[in-house]
Amino acid sequence: MTRCLAVAFLLLFSNVAVAQGSSADIEKNIQLLKQSDDFRVRTQAALSLGASADGRATAPLCSALSDGNRTVRIASATGLSRLRKGGSECLAQRLPLETDSAVLSALHRAIDRLGGVSAEPMIGPATRIFVAIDKIAGPARLNGPVRAALVKGALSRSDVAFAPAGQTIEEATALLKKFPSTKAFLLSPRLSKPVYEGGMLQVKISVAILSYPGKSLLGSFSKSAGMSGISGTNEDAENELVLMVAEESMKQFLTIASSLDP
Repeated sequence: MTRCLAVAFLLLFSNVAVAQGSSADIEKNIQLLKQSDDFRVRTQAALSLGASADGRATAPLCSALSDGNRTVRIASATGLSRLRKGGSECLAQRLPLETDSAVLSALHRAIDRLGGVSAEPMIGPATRIFVAIDKIAGPARLNGPVRAALVKGALSRSDVAFAPAGQTIEEATALLKKFPSTKAFLLSPRLSKPVYEGGMLQVKISVAILSYPGKSLLGSFSKSAGMSGISGTNEDAENELVLMVAEESMKQFLTIASSLDP
């Protein structure tokens, strides 16, 4: 019920036309976004800053992408997309850290609207490796974050592109016919149960490599990482390690992808 109310509240305010404010109004909204204890006030401040057409609003909106309230984070991403005074980099940096699917959607929409570096490069003439990412076998809350971390692991490669989430076999087949020199793979990640032992947290991701869209198994590998000084169950530490391992898993896959024959 709380989540539904939060989303409804944001939709209500996102349809309100907010006039560009004076310099004093902008400073006031910046302070409200940073300091108000009421998430509704912070949400309205973010949307007002997004409508301000003032570049001073970019930095506080970027900072608010890590606000503890999901509605404020959505409003901040929306504000940046409406402001159009930069922010693509901070939006992209937030992607692997975000665990809420609604906020992730807002981040992707904002990046697309700003015309920044796409979080998920699309296939083109220079694409040599095309990657589809399956939903993670593990907690559903990590689907979006793990996908974003896997994509992040390939952003330094201009020859890698990604299949949109939910792409059908028919769509993939038709698309890949246009790019016969591109190798296509499906990565299917599985998260093992985190292990706590002797003050150490360890997480492991196993990745099955399949052809795409045919889905014939080509191989598999695993990647793990640990964090010391953990005295008890710590979900934040788990999330941090999982995203780090997911990003490194993509880098490892790319070292062998060219040698595989899908």
